[in-house]
Amino acid sequence: MVLWDKPLGPSSHQALGIIKRTFGTRRVGHAGTLDPDATGLLVCAVGKATRLLQEVEAREKEYVFALRLGVVTTTLDMAGEVVETRAVPDLSGFDWAPLLERFTGVLQQVPPAVSALKVDGVRAYDRVRNGEVLDLPAREVTVLRFEQIVDLTDPVLPGGDPLFRVACSKGTYVRSLARDLGDALGCGASVSFLRRTAIGPWRVPDLPTSEAAEPMLRPVGDFFAHWPRFEATEADRDALRVGKCIECPLPDTGLALAMGSDALASGHVAGGSFHPDILLIDAQ
Repeated sequence: MVLWDKPLGPSSHQALGIIKRTFGTRRVGHAGTLDPDATGLLVCAVGKATRLLQEVEAREKEYVFALRLGVVTTTLDMAGEVVETRAVPDLSGFDWAPLLERFTGVLQQVPPAVSALKVDGVRAYDRVRNGEVLDLPAREVTVLRFEQIVDLTDPVLPGGDPLFRVACSKGTYVRSLARDLGDALGCGASVSFLRRTAIGPWRVPDLPTSEAAEPMLRPVGDFFAHWPRFEATEADRDALRVGKCIECPLPDTGLALAMGSDALASGHVAGGSFHPDILLIDAQ
């Protein structure tokens, strides 16, 4: 598994190319897209471990973002073309909490037209670039926590733009949250800074480091350190290679790892047996 604090510049797809070259492998995948103008946590996997990405993608995600009030763009962030500017109301001493509460919980959210969603098999952003005008339907998402940040300052942040932290479900678009906040205030808004700080238990700092971060390869067992695990015998390994269940000392824990020097398989425990779901060793 690979943890990378992605810098500005590469898209998620380009990031996979960097990881392929860094670790000399062709089979690479990632969990959760990050735009070129977003930084932060990108979780990738190489080889057989790519099948474990489904366990990462489903986790809640956390972002830090800044709101550029009074500016509406084609992409809902500052990378797009400005289509409208509006007067911004005086927000001195404004209490953001009641407004953020309106955007917390289960929401019907319209995704950005410029997004990686597929419409009839074609990415939405490709359709927009080809001149189509898309009216995407709203989707159900969940915002778990939403708060203003007042104690985080750094030269990398756009000065004067209010800053927020949001924890949300898979499929939630921060750019859509920014648009909806701007609409609620009557002045429009776009994202001027976006950073993914967490996916489930995996985290990076709230702000990018001054030095370029390199992708870091971690053993599967270390990456999923919070999962129950047990040591497999040589006989167990032979059984796992052909997809057989093996005896397991763990209680019925749900997800678990069968371990050697690293994880041999992930699976679930039921009735004293480990049922392999994903093999991480070569099958016979």
